[in-house]
Amino acid sequence: MNAIYTDLHIHTSENADKLNSNYDVDTLIKHIKTYSGVECTDILISLTDHNVVNKNAYTKLINSSDINVLLGVELHVRNYPECKPYHCHIYFDISRDCILENIDSINGILKTLYKNKCMVTGNDYIPSLEEISKSFDKYDYLMLPHGGQSHCTFDKSFPRDKDISFDTALERNIYYNQFDGFTSRSNEGVEETESYFKKLGISSFINLITCTDNYDPNKYPASKNGNTEDFLPTWINSKPTFQGLRLALSEKTRLYYQKMQPKFIADYIKHVELKNELIDIDIDLTPGLNVIIGGSSSGKTLLMDSIYNSINNSFTQDNTYQKFHVDLIKVDNPAGNTPHYINQNYIIKLIDENSEEGIENIDIIRNTFLSKDNLDKKANSELKKLEDTINDLFNAVSNIELTEKNIRNIKHFPRFLSKSDLKTNYFDIWMPSQNVQNITIIDEVDLQSWDEQFEQILRIAETNPFIDYYKIKQSIKNIREELILAKKKEKKSNNVIETIRMYKDQFDKQESQEKTDAASKKKEFEQLLALISDYKKNYILFEKSLQKIKQFSFRYISDPIKSNGHILSIESNFILNETIILDAINSVLSSNNKIIHLSEMKPESLFTSKIDGRKKKNIASSIYKKIQKENKRKYVITTKDNKNFDSLSPGWKTAVLLDLILGYSKDNAPVFIDQPEDNLATSYINGDLVNAIKKCKEKKQLLIISHNATIPMLADAQNIILCKNINGKILIRSGAMEDSIDGKKNIDSIAEITDGGKASVKKRVKKYNLKSFREGESNEN
Repeated sequence: MNAIYTDLHIHTSENADKLNSNYDVDTLIKHIKTYSGVECTDILISLTDHNVVNKNAYTKLINSSDINVLLGVELHVRNYPECKPYHCHIYFDISRDCILENIDSINGILKTLYKNKCMVTGNDYIPSLEEISKSFDKYDYLMLPHGGQSHCTFDKSFPRDKDISFDTALERNIYYNQFDGFTSRSNEGVEETESYFKKLGISSFINLITCTDNYDPNKYPASKNGNTEDFLPTWINSKPTFQGLRLALSEKTRLYYQKMQPKFIADYIKHVELKNELIDIDIDLTPGLNVIIGGSSSGKTLLMDSIYNSINNSFTQDNTYQKFHVDLIKVDNPAGNTPHYINQNYIIKLIDENSEEGIENIDIIRNTFLSKDNLDKKANSELKKLEDTINDLFNAVSNIELTEKNIRNIKHFPRFLSKSDLKTNYFDIWMPSQNVQNITIIDEVDLQSWDEQFEQILRIAETNPFIDYYKIKQSIKNIREELILAKKKEKKSNNVIETIRMYKDQFDKQESQEKTDAASKKKEFEQLLALISDYKKNYILFEKSLQKIKQFSFRYISDPIKSNGHILSIESNFILNETIILDAINSVLSSNNKIIHLSEMKPESLFTSKIDGRKKKNIASSIYKKIQKENKRKYVITTKDNKNFDSLSPGWKTAVLLDLILGYSKDNAPVFIDQPEDNLATSYINGDLVNAIKKCKEKKQLLIISHNATIPMLADAQNIILCKNINGKILIRSGAMEDSIDGKKNIDSIAEITDGGKASVKKRVKKYNLKSFREGESNEN
């Protein structure tokens, strides 16, 4: 549906006593189309002369075009005899094809109300609003007083020098029930009228509609004085009918004050159809808010589920509604968007403290948070350190186990004593210690890994405008050259060491031949010292690694983002404790060798003989994977009133999640919600939820199932889908809020199904004692 251009204040005659029988309707239509840029189907106009209807002009208008027309009149209304009357437009709920047959009757009533003549003066008798209302009692009509023009506005129709403010309950009641809006040539200069309506307590549903007040179709859209610059058209987002206008005037978001036609979202699900002996669905969907209503077992959830499953191709064999052959449903979805679907009680299930699922299972919630990729990189980097430490621990255990075995193969210490003297091997002095040799080693695998990281840094620097690529490139070049040079030095050092070792071995061999027993004891003693050194080194590594594991923890928080006033972030919080560590280690040990306290764990506690025979492969990897599972992301929400999401009641948690779902802006896919009002406080539904729906529907198609009249009425549904169960067969039809389905107004169906019926509404109004309509004012007398 397109936005409708409106002009409901067009005069055909300068003198209402002498109506212009030759008013040029064709020229008017031509200029309206040129000015608005749209065709007649997107235009709604009314010819409103003073206190009389120009039947000739309406006849030409209706017979010569397909433009949308409301029957209207500009009335003069007096509040006080000593004050000028105000002008007020009245528009009748008469369909286009019945207008001509009703004009004579309306003109007869107008002649009675305005006895002397149609163009009245300040001295003539002019009826009050109450008299006019009684005279047109048999008609349904809208009344819109002048509100921003330079003459005859409502707020200037009472004495300013007397203490009169139209403040009695009766008068307020009249205005509350009679005024549906007000008119002006633009949305400027209407502040005083708006202020007065606010004082009366009717401003929230009394809105402005701009009109040209044109008298000459050749000069359209100029007013009587020829001014064209101050006119700002009003476009309405409703059908070009009486009921469409009434609905638009009650809701500011349906009114657009601008020169060009507003454009609404074009990508939306358009039509749904399914017919068989058990069900009959034939509905149109619109942009904006579509509300599904209906009694028990009338197919509301069936409809939403089936639309979603059809689009998502996710029907299953055990589908609850399979007997209705819902897999055959036809859904016209030109854009191919897959909706976000929040089904009944799904949110409550997720926020249940005992639930294994989290709020991140809702795709919109998960996507609202910043990408977790960077957080995962940080976590994986830390976890890699943990994996390396666990590997170090078990490498140390393995080396200690092997060293103990080798030590047991060496003769007892007293047997190393020898009475023979051996020559000093001076090549030993030149041989660097094993520790010195270890610190000069550059592993080839490490070199390759570093080189890959350098390449990654260069790729980032090349594309990131904040990084000096050439500076980084030169630095990496220098580092690479240093590493290559160090590797060359290492090779030379190894060659020198091998040469020294060769001469040392030759010396020892010669000495051994001369003094075999003493040389052998010396060599074994040197081996024992080396093994003891290795044992000590690995024992220190074991203790250090175990201590690192005990103390291991990290915590990262993503940069916070704001959504609908709430602060969102993701935490990666990983802390190891003794229970987690023991559980992981004991998972690879045999049942007789479980460790009770971490303080009791020694290297021999992890020797091969203690390991479960089924788990002797990849022991360190198995333990790491078990510990790694403890790394869990937490989605953190701080509400707009600075409360922690986890501390909220289920109802308020639901409210916050709905805020985020309806405020999601990363795509324009339709949003389906089944009964969002469940478990919510009434104050939230009437306030924040309604506002969130209104904002969301401007950019997305919404399909909502609701049992609460607040959703379609205050959130202002564009489309109503009515579900019925008639003798076991489901019947589903649709229509605009201002339309009827099967001869019954949709507004009446909303009242009956979701609000207890109009009688219930009237009774509540009576019980609320609404004699005053002013905001915040008590109704007590």
